[in-house]
Amino acid sequence: MKPNFNKILIGLAFFLLVLNACKKDINQPAGQGSQISSSSHLKTSATTTTITKEAEQGTLTNGATVGSDPSCSGGAYVALQGGNLSISVTIPADQMYDVYITASSPSGAKTNTVAVDSMSSSFTLQQSATYQDYKVMGYVALRAGAHTIQILANWGYINIDQIKLVSTSGRTYSIKTTLSNSGSTTATKQLYSWMTQQFRSKIITGQTDGTEFTYIKNLTGKTPVVRGYDMGPYSPMYAYLWSNQCNCETFGPDPNATIAEDAINWYNNNAQKPIIEFQWHWFSPMGGTAGTNTFDTQYTTFDVSQAVIQGTPEYTATIRDIDAIAVQLKKLRDAGVPVLWRPLHESGGTWFWWSAKGSAPYKALWNMMYDRLTNYHKLNNLIWVWNGDDANWYVGNTKCDIVSIDNYGSPYSYPIAADEYNKIYTITAGTKILAMSEDGSMPNIDNAFFQGVTWSYFMTWHEHLTTDNTDAMIQSIYTNPKVITLENR
Repeated sequence: MKPNFNKILIGLAFFLLVLNACKKDINQPAGQGSQISSSSHLKTSATTTTITKEAEQGTLTNGATVGSDPSCSGGAYVALQGGNLSISVTIPADQMYDVYITASSPSGAKTNTVAVDSMSSSFTLQQSATYQDYKVMGYVALRAGAHTIQILANWGYINIDQIKLVSTSGRTYSIKTTLSNSGSTTATKQLYSWMTQQFRSKIITGQTDGTEFTYIKNLTGKTPVVRGYDMGPYSPMYAYLWSNQCNCETFGPDPNATIAEDAINWYNNNAQKPIIEFQWHWFSPMGGTAGTNTFDTQYTTFDVSQAVIQGTPEYTATIRDIDAIAVQLKKLRDAGVPVLWRPLHESGGTWFWWSAKGSAPYKALWNMMYDRLTNYHKLNNLIWVWNGDDANWYVGNTKCDIVSIDNYGSPYSYPIAADEYNKIYTITAGTKILAMSEDGSMPNIDNAFFQGVTWSYFMTWHEHLTTDNTDAMIQSIYTNPKVITLENR
């Protein structure tokens, strides 16, 4: 697609342009790459309820078999091989559980999937010929009655003795009440304070900028609180600037972009109730080909590991770009608009150049940007949102205020993404507000609260609103008393 940005609406065109880039992780298995350690071993107390099922009592398919071993409970185990294990369990009363398996992995480290009813998560067992208890899923709320637990082969080839459900009291939180930037404006502090107060009691609605806002309003009578915008067209090396001289696309910021002004107007025209969110599809500071998404690794040769070294051409270009975006953020600051600022999103996703060289350059770039915008440009209206689910990429509690994930799921599945929630809850030790900063199929609000997966906000990505959600579900979500819209803020 080669749009003429002088002839169409900048914001809508740009968002359609980057849509596929933001969906690149939607097929990633939930929890892929998670590691099991000794800290996951079974812990019980006098008040703990444990439900134990022998693996060999389950239903085996696709080549899973029962083997004999006198060291196992009941003298038998299930050799998963390339197959699956399914077992039924009856829960006596509504309760939250951690799920453990007693298992060994004699043939090396193996990643597989555990599913409890419709919820699933991947787990990895390191090589061990000894049977041990491993927690493979945490904080699963189950209603009284029958449920199905499955161990599904990914890499397969583990041996399973037992499956155990161990009751737990649930997650504990100690949310940081101050922003990482001590110089934050009063309005920014007030917004963050309000968000901390809503967290775990209500979920804030959100939608990216576009015609979907009108669709939601016409359908439900409600308006999303969070409105997501993008700094992409302000990038100095924006790759879709139309040139009438060559009748082609070239590099340069789009002079017709009014995205910052649009956000200010939306904020003021709605009694300053909206929450303004900005991400930045950062067209690479150098390299790439005009007419391509140079924020994608495949379309640029830009090396982020050089961008964080002072004195390099890459460093100079990177600072130039950050300064250019600071000009736009200052417009919002000077208008008194707090901003949820979500740069360098989908950390660890090597499809974006800022994550293409590993976690060390990524974190160095984050620190560079944080310092430049906070200390040099005095942008005290930013609430910093780190976006990712891997502890190795986390920028630290002192350099961000909210932690988020992007989760699309399958159309019409309404996933609450409990596994992703658990991962970032663990990364932050329950000290940060947690958000679903992009979604396709929206989270089922009632399921989310039952599971304790209480996202601060969700933000549905453009046309996924209608391609991944039925009108009935959109209406159900936006009229749910547990969500916040502009009308009840």
